[in-house]
Amino acid sequence: SSGVNTSSCGSTNHNLLRSLRVPQRDTRTHSILVRGFPNPVCKIAASRLNSDENAPVTTIARHRTAMTRSFLSRPLQQAQADGILGGVITVFDYGCGHGDDIRSLTSIGIDAFGWDPAHAPDTEKHKADVVNLGYVVNVIEDPDERARALVEAWSLARSVLVVSARLTWDPDSHVGKTYRDGRLTANGTFQKFYTPEELKAWIETTLHTTAVTAAPGIYYVFRDPT
Repeated sequence: SSGVNTSSCGSTNHNLLRSLRVPQRDTRTHSILVRGFPNPVCKIAASRLNSDENAPVTTIARHRTAMTRSFLSRPLQQAQADGILGGVITVFDYGCGHGDDIRSLTSIGIDAFGWDPAHAPDTEKHKADVVNLGYVVNVIEDPDERARALVEAWSLARSVLVVSARLTWDPDSHVGKTYRDGRLTANGTFQKFYTPEELKAWIETTLHTTAVTAAPGIYYVFRDPT
């Protein structure tokens, strides 16, 4: 068992999400806890952007970015092809969404587990040989929080961290409204699109180590760079 809680927030909570109003244009950001949720993290991940309550509002629905699939995600497919997942290893999926990668890895005999702020908030964050940070940083609208997620994921990796994000040549990179350094989508989510050079440089600058290109938008960070 992956230990992933895939329960949904429920229709009542979605109504609450719709009513959460967050002013735009502030220099400070933080998560807002919506009281009354059965699961305190099964909520909308919103950012307060202005102290003026009459300003236009923007609500970021990060929980909606979790995809459902019956096969390994592209970053972990790449890691498997490159032998990163070979041998007796453990894998931690940081931002595991609905836990589909965990189930796929477990089905092929890999000890896998994960955590997600919206869909599996009660699972513990564990060190593992391989940590996957798959398409997580691109959905975080706060650059400081984005960097903290990368640093924390790296702190859990014994051998290698796999980092992936969406790139500027993605067909959706010009869809939606410009917001901060990314785009707001029609369903209320945020997406940051990187050039390959920008993503690699950001990883290296944030972690103070070398990132190895595995494929477009996918990078490995090794504990032992040799």
